[in-house]
Amino acid sequence: MIFKTIVLCLGLLTAAFSTGASAADTPEAFPNKPIRLVVPWAPGGFTDSLARLVAEQMGKGLGQPVIVENRPGANGIMGTESVAKATPDGYTLLMATAETHAEKSFPELMSAAARTPQRFKYASWGTGSTGHLAFELLNAPAHVEMIHVPYKGLGPALLDVIAGRVDMTLATILSSDQFVKANRLRPIAVTSPKRSPLMPAIPTISELGYPSYDVALWYGLVAPGATPAAVVNRLNAALREAVKDPAFRAKMAASDAEILVRSPEEFAAFLSRERVKWAGAARSAKVQLEQ
Repeated sequence: MIFKTIVLCLGLLTAAFSTGASAADTPEAFPNKPIRLVVPWAPGGFTDSLARLVAEQMGKGLGQPVIVENRPGANGIMGTESVAKATPDGYTLLMATAETHAEKSFPELMSAAARTPQRFKYASWGTGSTGHLAFELLNAPAHVEMIHVPYKGLGPALLDVIAGRVDMTLATILSSDQFVKANRLRPIAVTSPKRSPLMPAIPTISELGYPSYDVALWYGLVAPGATPAAVVNRLNAALREAVKDPAFRAKMAASDAEILVRSPEEFAAFLSRERVKWAGAARSAKVQLEQ
């Protein structure tokens, strides 16, 4: 089983995928009403919990409540599109995400997969998800061909790995730790460049012979594309203050999440690099997203 360390990218971006009219309120008056934070996934998952923590802390700094609204559907597309089409005034934001095997080690797994194409099956939480494309990023450099089995969520995928119906999956430490402690799953590698402090003995894929491999679940806030820079900077400042809260940082550390507060410009550059990486993986996998 390949474990993924969560990297929390917190920053504001005027999203390149949207257009809109001028803001109804002047940036100087912002905010003077509640802010809506859209989560494009169902309630109860890590993304939803993170959004509610962020909303609570940002609301304190902004002097206005930040209200979380769950809008799941189409692998996150429905909620994302709703924010892209929203008025670019800073009052509608999106919690963006980038979205085991019984071999004893990652090198053994890759060696066996290379010798026997299409022998191994890996589960993901949906076609086109990070859990799917992260394996596609391995196929070419590792010279392997594994079979993708999509599920409706990580929970069902984990259960089928445990039951032996599929060989492996990607998971966060938070979602799989109970199964690891019960010896029902075996962690074999971390997909981010650095080892996890919660599992320091587990090597990274990059140190196991794939130095350019870097996959992490990331989260960030984005606003519609025409949102005034002054509003974006005000929100970014509030976010920077929010993540300083000791209780918030403790919860993130317990979830194996690294807090990286970035400027809107830095976050935009990061997203540009991510688009290139994942677009290549999607083309390689011939992914057609379900609507």
